Amino acid sequence: MSVGEKVRMLREKRELSQSDLAKAVGYKTRSSIAKIESGSNNPSQKMLLKLAGALDASPADLIDEKSYFAVEVSDKKKAIINDVLQIPDGKIDLLSSIVRSILEDARKES
Repeated sequence: MSVGEKVRMLREKRELSQSDLAKAVGYKTRSSIAKIESGSNNPSQKMLLKLAGALDASPADLIDEKSYFAVEVSDKKKAIINDVLQIPDGKIDLLSSIVRSILEDARKES
């Protein structure tokens, strides 16, 4: 199921109109939500966070793992992805250096 399909499903489950959801995430009109739901636009990471919050879901709940990662993603990795999506932009470089360090250690161990 695509991101847009998941957004539509959750929006309808919560009985929100496209206009209601658009206002909740800061869009001026419903057309941006319509484009996301139709698959013609993919939301940015920042918008994914806003959509998830407005839909009472986690960002990982909205992600279509197959289209974003081209591999199956375990539940533990989904949880990590959800956490990463919430990291402020100013801390991404720090996270990147930590991840690189862990990967270097793992390569040395193998």
